[in-house]
Formats: sequence, structure tokens, C-alpha cells
Amino acid sequence: MRFSLSNEDLITAYNAQLDHICKPLVRHIIVTIGFLLIIIPLLSLFSHIHERFGLVGTVCLILGVILLRAWFVVPVIRRFKIRHESGAVKMIRLIIDEETITEESGDIPKDVRSWTEIDRIIENPKGFIIYYHDGPLMWLPTRVFEGRDALEEFLSLAGRKHKL
Repeated sequence: MRFSLSNEDLITAYNAQLDHICKPLVRHIIVTIGFLLIIIPLLSLFSHIHERFGLVGTVCLILGVILLRAWFVVPVIRRFKIRHESGAVKMIRLIIDEETITEESGDIPKDVRSWTEIDRIIENPKGFIIYYHDGPLMWLPTRVFEGRDALEEFLSLAGRKHKL
């Protein structure tokens, strides 16, 4: 299979990874709670009830900053870095057989991985996230499969070799 991998594909992969960790609705609720945990103590600090700010207000403020940093600021920064540091569109050749997954690109050395090196495969409507034991991951968009038959063949092979 030959396909191009662009910055938008990498951002889609990052979003799919975030969606697997936590549903988007839950992520939005956490960010909203973080904003509220910052805004409410600040409003009480600058209003006539600032004497009640104390320890509870400080804890709420710190918790809000932590939540916003982890669930809002860090993902925005990562998307920005992906967009601006990933470079141009890369042409990738992928060979999938019974024993290995081989990835070839013009600018990186050939990467041959055994199915046993895969930690898990996560199916997403836009593609597959393949996690390896040693940390790196691979994004395989569903558009790389020529048809439904090729996709079904990959799913059956992945299902036999690894839990999907």
C-alpha cells in the first residue's frame, strides 16, 4: 500500500488518541470545570467576599490551573507543534503480511515490526492507532485501503494476530 501522510493526518491521529483516552464530551466537561475553578475564586477575590477566599479558593485556583493545563493547553500546544514541525507530506509504503508490518519512507530507514511487538490496536472511524511495546505508535488511516476487501483482510489479520 502506498499513501501520503500529511500534518492533518497526524493531527487526526492525535485527536483519535485523545478520544480513546477520554470521550470528547467528558474532556469538554473537564475543561469547563477547570475554567469554573479558576473564575469563581477570582470573582470572589475581587468582590466584597474576598475574606472567604482562603484555603478553599487557593486549592480551587490551583486545581483549575492543573486541569486546564493538562486537558486544554497541552493538547493545543501539541497540535501546534504537529502542524509546524512535522514537515511536508510524506509518501509511505506499507507492506502487511502474516509475520510483519513494514513501513518504508524516503527520508527514514525501513521499519520492520513483528506482530508480536504490537501492544494494542485501536480502531477509530478515521483509522487505526497501532501501539508498539517500545513506545512509538503508527497511524493507519482507513483511506489507505483500496476497498472494503482490503480493510476486511487487515481486520481479520489483525484480529488473528492481536486483539482488536
